[in-house]
Amino acid sequence: MEEAKGMPNTSVTTVPLSQGLERGPEQAKRPSDESSAPSEDVLFAAGIGLEKDDPTLPCLTIRMWVIGIAFCLLGSGKAWEYSIPDWGISAFGHHISLNPGPFNYKENILIYILANLSFLTRLSADVLTEQRVFYGLKAGWGFELTMTLATILFGFSLAGIFRSLVVEPASLVWPGVLGNTALNHTLHSRKNAVDPHTGFKMSRYRFFMIAFCVSFCWYWFPDFIFPALGYFTFICWAAPNNAVVNQIFGMKSGLGILPVTFDWSQIAYIGSPLVVPTWAILNVLASLIFWIYVVSPAIYYSNKWSSAYLPIQSNSVYDNTGAVYNVSRVIDKKLGFSFNSTKFDEYSEVGQAASSCVEVH
Repeated sequence: MEEAKGMPNTSVTTVPLSQGLERGPEQAKRPSDESSAPSEDVLFAAGIGLEKDDPTLPCLTIRMWVIGIAFCLLGSGKAWEYSIPDWGISAFGHHISLNPGPFNYKENILIYILANLSFLTRLSADVLTEQRVFYGLKAGWGFELTMTLATILFGFSLAGIFRSLVVEPASLVWPGVLGNTALNHTLHSRKNAVDPHTGFKMSRYRFFMIAFCVSFCWYWFPDFIFPALGYFTFICWAAPNNAVVNQIFGMKSGLGILPVTFDWSQIAYIGSPLVVPTWAILNVLASLIFWIYVVSPAIYYSNKWSSAYLPIQSNSVYDNTGAVYNVSRVIDKKLGFSFNSTKFDEYSEVGQAASSCVEVH
């Protein structure tokens, strides 16, 4: 990128991110990092490298731990900064304060990590819920708590063990993290000066607040006032009694060809397209067109595996009567919830929708 005439070189690069860090020979920059690292524009938009890191900022503070744990249990840092007095104790030559100055971005990101441990659905929660709902297995709170902690700690352990492979290389950036870093930088930056990179006069914080207020007002329409905006299947409205039209263009139980929606939660259902690389989006799109728009209709309308007797698209499992499969009828609870082949033969084989068949056959 050429430097603008008369303007100092303030472009963001990946080099300052590693400056100030002591790196041994084994942590030397890999040759491939330069070519595969995120572009300057991506890092700038994510708020990475805009300000020089200050290693003296306190982050593992009492405030961070209390608020982070509180978010894990209940679900504000600036409020603590303004309301809690600067009391503290000295121990082992260090002063531990309840309010060590302004609430900073390092504390904020650590609180975010702690809060996500409970806010985001974990694999253990899915497994334990399915055990209760489909199998009637109640393992007890002790087992459930231990399993949840084990899965979380196992993930953190793997990240620590393979830190040099999946954390430190600049090229290995998880796209979803960029949105979080951008928001974190925005909440702690109130500058209103003209941005030398974009010429944008409005501060990031002000832009965020405007977008937040507009989004809050708009979400009432697709979520409550007029839910049809979420699934804007106007073709199905024109032919509500035509089964084929609803199978092809329907959103809930159809293939959803020509999807139109005015609900951002529908667009970002599997991930925000604003932070996912274009090549990943195109990869998913190509798979969707081939497997869902081509293969699934071929399976359904040829009645392969008797799929025409079931919805063309569904994540449910069915029995030979078209009802949802009753898993409890093919297991022995007295034998440790084991599979009983005799009961299975007496009950029914498993039936799946055509869109699900392409995933298992």
